Amino acid sequence: MTDRFAVLPQYLFPKQALTAFAGYVAGRERGWVTTEIIRRFVARYQVNMDEAANSDIASYRTFNDFFTRALKPGARPIAAADLICPVDGTISQFGQIEHDQIFQAKGHSYSTTAMVGGDAALAAQYQDGSFATLYLSPKDYHRIHMPCDGRLLRMIYVPGELFSVNPVTAQGRARPVCAQRAGGLCV
Repeated sequence: MTDRFAVLPQYLFPKQALTAFAGYVAGRERGWVTTEIIRRFVARYQVNMDEAANSDIASYRTFNDFFTRALKPGARPIAAADLICPVDGTISQFGQIEHDQIFQAKGHSYSTTAMVGGDAALAAQYQDGSFATLYLSPKDYHRIHMPCDGRLLRMIYVPGELFSVNPVTAQGRARPVCAQRAGGLCV
């Protein structure tokens, strides 16, 4: 099956409605229903619950509580390296930003301005810098850690259609999928 054909259902389904529904389900306390959803998710994506601070699937009140679960101390030791990654995931792309262009797979390039929601002043800070695109699969731990003190100063909404960020979708789309998800800033 070609990547574009695999992505076709995402064009046909009402993405905003499906996203809203998924958010509603993920945030609701549904007792045994929530437990069954989590149990199936863990089995389907082979989530390693031995790493979780709380490995009891039935104790999570909502799917969101499970999805953003804490890990046991020491489950992710900080490497003794010059550069470390603050998340679980796979580097799907990395490279140099040429002026304001981020080149990704299959000949696609994107402007840093588009990737930061249209803020040209912010985008200018990344000119001729470097980038990495990190893919967090469903089984990955979904918290971001900083190896130093800091605080969130700003969040940026990047408009666009909502698509899955899995590798097949990324290959089958002409526009970046990572910038179109909440918190999915790629630069």
